[in-house]
Amino acid sequence: MEETGISNKPKPSKEWMELQTQFVSLCEEQEALYRPDFEKVFKAIYEIDNSQESVYNTNGWNIGCTLPDEANQDTIQKALEKTGFANDEAFCKDFSKYANIVIVGKKNMQERAALNIKEEMERCQPITKTNEWQFIPIRIFASKEIMSNVINPIMEKNAKEGKGLYGNITDIPEEDESLDEWFDIEAYGIKCSLESLYRDLQNYGVVDSVLKNDTIKEYYLKTIKSLIYFIRDNTDKPNRIRNHISSTLKELDDISTLGLLLQILLLQGLIKWFEDVDLKESDNGYKEACNLIQWIGEQLMKKEIRFCYYRWGEGDKEYLKPLCNYLLSTEIGEFVQDLLFKKQIDCSYIIDGEHETRKIPKEAGNNEKTTDKISLPSELDTEKARKYFAKAINVGYMKKEDSNYKWMYGGEKGQARLGYFCNKIYSSPRPINKLEEFFGVKKLSASITNADNEAKRADVKKWRNEMNNNIFND
Repeated sequence: MEETGISNKPKPSKEWMELQTQFVSLCEEQEALYRPDFEKVFKAIYEIDNSQESVYNTNGWNIGCTLPDEANQDTIQKALEKTGFANDEAFCKDFSKYANIVIVGKKNMQERAALNIKEEMERCQPITKTNEWQFIPIRIFASKEIMSNVINPIMEKNAKEGKGLYGNITDIPEEDESLDEWFDIEAYGIKCSLESLYRDLQNYGVVDSVLKNDTIKEYYLKTIKSLIYFIRDNTDKPNRIRNHISSTLKELDDISTLGLLLQILLLQGLIKWFEDVDLKESDNGYKEACNLIQWIGEQLMKKEIRFCYYRWGEGDKEYLKPLCNYLLSTEIGEFVQDLLFKKQIDCSYIIDGEHETRKIPKEAGNNEKTTDKISLPSELDTEKARKYFAKAINVGYMKKEDSNYKWMYGGEKGQARLGYFCNKIYSSPRPINKLEEFFGVKKLSASITNADNEAKRADVKKWRNEMNNNIFND
């Protein structure tokens, strides 16, 4: 039995060494039992039931496969009869024992492979959330020979063809458009302006990086405008809108790398456009528009998560910085980063480099940060303020800078959240001037009012609930 181990460890654990000793003993016992005619019986077993080949094959087998607890005696008996050995009692006994040793040996390899991964994971530096966009590291555990001769060629081929780790599949079920006739919705009465979106992309440097090529930029602008016009003209057909957006995204699936970036920019562009639409709760189609925004947001979140798992090179990450900074300034981009890194308790590992991906759970450590005693100006200094300032720092919503504090949650669009935070802590009349000076912001009073007036908006509800759960949870 040839061993198919994963990743050689310089200092194996006691448990691993015990398994290795057991494996050597099994190999010795197997060798003592072996007879050349066993190969005839195995061949007969595979002819009777070809699924048995994955049970007994030890040459290049999938170490992630499920193995039975013991050999199938009924199939073995049929194979012994077929090959003419059924009356040789000693032969039958030895073969049955040999077959079970093969299974036990393969299970031993699986246990040691799992231990290798667990020990390697424990040596990995924990991933913590930073103020920059982060990508999920993919670690492949394999021998140098397998990496060079098997995994690397597969990954190079996949990178060129947009498959495997480099694949991008839009899996959105098609909606039944025949149901649209039951949706009696008036048009939103909205204007189509893309200037705000374009200025954001321009200011963050996305226009000069991902969209630098004139053909790509022209495609993006024409496509986003076409999608918006389609939404405008089909507000009474929500399923048709979803299917149209889905088909537009699917057309980009086959464009390796760039297709995923364009999908993200198109979906984020639609979100940005809706944010700029002056649509009130009393307007016709308000709830339907919220449903569409939520659906678009769900698709965008899936694409951004795929973006984080994509295997980018260091040069790629530098090129993608403007896009990453832009995404991090958005509601969904920040949510995705929090989801993947803020409270991450596991990592992803590839077992065989192509098909088998396993997640190995890891105990979450104590993520609580320690903070110095909160020192506030007399105008702001209350027991309630010190308590919630400390909690906001602990969850990363704000940080101390010299004698003042900087609000972090929400990025450049976070002032409404700061307004909500201050509104929860200070009663009227609030020390607005001192708060603006303390946080280095302006028009905080307007932010407090906006946070209150827009409380029913779906996106506002989401971040208010998160703040309540993380800070005001007592």
